[in-house]
Amino acid sequence: MTVTIGAEITPLRLVKHGTIQVGKTPVVLDLVIEAFNNGASPPKIVEMYSALGLADTYFAIGNYLQHKAEIGEYIRQGDERADKLGEELKTQFGQGSVRLHLERS
Repeated sequence: MTVTIGAEITPLRLVKHGTIQVGKTPVVLDLVIEAFNNGASPPKIVEMYSALGLADTYFAIGNYLQHKAEIGEYIRQGDERADKLGEELKTQFGQGSVRLHLERS
């Protein structure tokens, strides 16, 4: 029996604003890695985010494990941008209306 080993194309996609999505889904890499780091198995992550495929989820986690420093930095920078945006919205719209503004967006 012959096993064919192919060069698979990564299911990670860089999209608008530098966000990385997994597979052909809107699920961002950050959510997959956060769930994994909180103890969720790949099948559990697929259960949590039903748009994900199991193979793509395993690939994303494997990629993270091989590139922890780089992906950790990507996540840290994303968290910083989100915090900064949250502060800007609070300043611009006031604490109470941030949620209303986000719901309208």
